[in-house]
Amino acid sequence: MKLNIKLTFLAIYGSFCLFSQNVLFTFNDESQIDYNVNQIEKINFDNNFMLVHLTDATIISWDLSIIKNYTHTESGLGVSINSPLNIDPKFSLFPNPTDGLLTVSYDVLTPSMVKILIYNIDGKLCFEKTTTHEVSENKIIDVQLTNFESGTYRCVVESLTQRMSKQFTIR
Repeated sequence: MKLNIKLTFLAIYGSFCLFSQNVLFTFNDESQIDYNVNQIEKINFDNNFMLVHLTDATIISWDLSIIKNYTHTESGLGVSINSPLNIDPKFSLFPNPTDGLLTVSYDVLTPSMVKILIYNIDGKLCFEKTTTHEVSENKIIDVQLTNFESGTYRCVVESLTQRMSKQFTIR
C-alpha cells in the first residue's frame, strides 16, 4: 500500500507540510524530519503508537500520548509532537546480513534512556540492552549474535517517546 500524493498539492498545517513530494514533520521544539513520499510505504496507528513504515523496512513510531494533534484530510495527514526527539530516526545496522556480530549505530539528540531490543521472526525477545545517555552523542553498540539461529530478526531502538525498528538477517 503506497501513500499517493499529487505533485501539484501544497498544504501547510501548523505541524505538517507537504511540498514537492516530501513529508515534513515539525515538532514543538522546532526540530524537523522529512521523508520523500516515495520512501513511505504506509502510516498507521497501533497499540497507542503512530507508525511510519518506510520502503526500506524501517519503522519509525511515536507514542500517541505525545502527539498534540493530528488531522486527516483527503490531501494529507497532519501531526505535531509535544516533546523533542531523543534519538535521530536514521539509525543504522551493519553488516546486514551478518555472520554473528551486529553493529547498531544511533545518534542521541537529548539526554535519555535508550533500549536496544532484538526480536526473532515470531516476536520473541532475544536480546535487550538499556543505556542511559547524559549528553548528545553518537553511540555504537556491538551485539554478539553467535548463539542466535540463522534467520530474520528485527532490531528495535527505543526511548520513552520513540520506537524505531529495522529488519536484519543472520546467515
